[in-house]
Amino acid sequence: GHVTLVTMFYGSCPMACPLLIDTLRAVENALTPQERARVRVLMVSIDPERDTAEVLAALAKQRRIDSERWTLARANENDVRMLAAVLNVQYRRLPDGEYNHTSIITLLGKNGQMAKQTSVLGRAAPELVTTLKTMLH
Repeated sequence: GHVTLVTMFYGSCPMACPLLIDTLRAVENALTPQERARVRVLMVSIDPERDTAEVLAALAKQRRIDSERWTLARANENDVRMLAAVLNVQYRRLPDGEYNHTSIITLLGKNGQMAKQTSVLGRAAPELVTTLKTMLH
């Protein structure tokens, strides 16, 4: 029942995933406080083996993630693969245990319909913000 920003990540990622969090915050910062209160963020791990509930909770605390509106989630590997396919996220585990993955933020409407996607990182993509604001009004 909420407009939701969805992305896939993994907790031990050294580069792109921390930037995904910063990018999601930049999108939120482009909203008014009233708009922001009506948006949810869902980050689903592509590494359910290592990203236990405890690991995700520690990451949320470390990154000062608003757990009222943001959810860091994990699922079984089959569900992760299915979600990745729906969101056009590609990933593969590397020999060292890290992951190579696409970084995409998907905007879902209140009924779960995909409204917009962006791979812009490090700043709020103007098209995403415009679509998000339109959906909130």
